[in-house]
Amino acid sequence: MTWNYRIIKTYSKVADEDYYYIAEVYYDNDKKPILQSDAVEITGSSKQDVIEILQTMLKDATTREILEELGNE
Repeated sequence: MTWNYRIIKTYSKVADEDYYYIAEVYYDNDKKPILQSDAVEITGSSKQDVIEILQTMLKDATTREILEELGNE
């Protein structure tokens, strides 16, 4: 199973608008998204750890399409 960070689009009935967040998305062997995390919290054991995670998130977010929240397509 592979994974990456993706920007997720969802809809808020309360606010009556779309909103976006970053999540980890997991794929099956056919590269179909099958699971996603809640919005990601960025933590690390050092400043450098946090920076590296942010850099990976930014790379993934800018090189992949926005994904509709799984289960809300």
